[in-house]
Amino acid sequence: MNRIKLGDISNYINDSFKLGEGKEVSVYKYEDDKVLKIFHDERKSALSRLSEEGIVKLTELDLKVFNKPIDTVVDGLDIRGYTEKYLEEKEINPELINYTNLKNDIITLSENGSSTSVPDTEISAYIAQGLKGATGAITAGNPNEAELLLLAQAMEN
Repeated sequence: MNRIKLGDISNYINDSFKLGEGKEVSVYKYEDDKVLKIFHDERKSALSRLSEEGIVKLTELDLKVFNKPIDTVVDGLDIRGYTEKYLEEKEINPELINYTNLKNDIITLSENGSSTSVPDTEISAYIAQGLKGATGAITAGNPNEAELLLLAQAMEN
């Protein structure tokens, strides 16, 4: 895992590269195959922010569905974000979701939170964030009834 200096990539952190934002990060297109996920200066969620150690530990897990961090973004000694593989947004058919892989990833993340020294609250935040990307339907941190049904189906299989 590389450490990228925020100053070296600051030209990507502007509206022309911005893809969106969530409670924790703003997302910017970076290179051809990556995105930058830069943490907001002000916390918008009660969930713990991923630490650099947590980001590194997540890269070591065998995940099939969740998009894992690739690099960390630092400003001096402070972690400011991370990079991930760029995924094209598309319509997802719930019938085609591999619930077995989704369930196994959630179990892997849950079971490895303690053993990898990643606090449970960080794992919970990562699962919530990853569910949206994993299913194309579940909104991170604020699932509605239909989204909870999809998750329940995933956990039953």
